[in-house]
Amino acid sequence: MELRHLRYFVAVAEELHFSLAAQKLNIAQPPLSQQIQQLENELGVRLFLRTKRQVKLTYAGKVFLDNARKILNDLERACEATQRAHRGELGKIIVAFTGTATYDILPNLIQLYQARYPLVDLTVFQLVTTAQVEALLTGEIDVGILCAPLEIAELNVGVIRYEPFVVALPADHPLAEKTGGIEAGELAAELFIMTPRKLGPAYYDVIINICHNAGFSPNVVQESGELGTILALVAAKMGISLVPHSLQNIHMEGVVYRQLKNPFPKLQTALAWRKSENSPVVHTFLELATRCFPVLKD
Repeated sequence: MELRHLRYFVAVAEELHFSLAAQKLNIAQPPLSQQIQQLENELGVRLFLRTKRQVKLTYAGKVFLDNARKILNDLERACEATQRAHRGELGKIIVAFTGTATYDILPNLIQLYQARYPLVDLTVFQLVTTAQVEALLTGEIDVGILCAPLEIAELNVGVIRYEPFVVALPADHPLAEKTGGIEAGELAAELFIMTPRKLGPAYYDVIINICHNAGFSPNVVQESGELGTILALVAAKMGISLVPHSLQNIHMEGVVYRQLKNPFPKLQTALAWRKSENSPVVHTFLELATRCFPVLKD
């Protein structure tokens, strides 16, 4: 039995007329009759009662029609799902992101992706850069949105944003009055609140380099892996912090943001994925992300 037998049978069962069914199938009537006879012979039952005036389904034919329709419908859905999967429109993807991507890149990207690919099962969660690298290598996540530069032999890394740092200050700090911008050297005597280097070396190193370029090493008195906690500590007047420009989207009572006059180097945010990755879903995600964020330079 072949699929064409099912299609031919359903056409005859719906038309209850061999000539009309043959026209519908765009074949001649004699071959259609032969195919139906082959099907009946294989099943060992009569599917149609034929007279000169009419064609009727037998009881067995009615039962077979229900199942034949289901098989053909299931096949059509399977073919459609397979084609969607090949185009990256159906499947699963797990994306991790760092806190630095939370406030602008992530919401914009996820909203666009879900609108374009509503049938993809998308899971997102926050991980620091070092944990993302490990999760990529073990296959726990498919794409990482993390801090670069990053050189891992098994991973592709593509930068999507260069972002300057700004200064987060207690609202009553003397430097808060400098609305025209702050020279990094003016921070030399300040107490710094930073993230631990082990959680994100690239992020940490940019801040250190900004300070070194201004001729000093920061006096780090507190560390936290959460940017929200860092802002809370600034509000508590435990120190100041250099934070990504996008963090200004967070309003916290007692904290003000001031621009750096020479905010170099900048923080690199990048997409990372396995070089061996062959999932169409992953590649459509990467394509959309790089199209939406063609190397942003704040």
